[in-house]
Amino acid sequence: MNMAEAINVCFVKYATFSGRARRSEYWWFSLFTFILYILFSLIGREMNTSISFLEIAWIVAFFVPSYAVAFRRLHDINLSGWWILLPLASGVPLWFGSDILNASPGSMPGFAFLGLGVVFIVLPIVWLAWPGTKGANRFGPDPLRPDLAEGVSDRT
Repeated sequence: MNMAEAINVCFVKYATFSGRARRSEYWWFSLFTFILYILFSLIGREMNTSISFLEIAWIVAFFVPSYAVAFRRLHDINLSGWWILLPLASGVPLWFGSDILNASPGSMPGFAFLGLGVVFIVLPIVWLAWPGTKGANRFGPDPLRPDLAEGVSDRT
């Protein structure tokens, strides 16, 4: 799948949180949205605004399909899509960790909380990069081999 195909699929499945998505679908769409965000931000900065209309338009246009493709991507590795929200929970251990470290520098609980917060951020990124399960899983057929209803595919 190339970038154009990924963009097309993600907009066709704009709010589809069921099924599975290939790695290429997720990463090409993520690259596309990242590039657009940078462009919109640069244009907004040239207009001397703290947040531009273009950045708000980007958020409105890409929030739902970005989470939808991430849900489908996690489904491809046979995980619930809700795990993509794990980075949102990272604020709690990061806040507690920094608060504990400010109160007593070098404390182990502070470092443990900070480490947990980092894991909450990094783990979903690792999952999004993992190859999908071969063959059908509980979320649907293999997106690389949809012709196989179940069983192991012979991907090369």
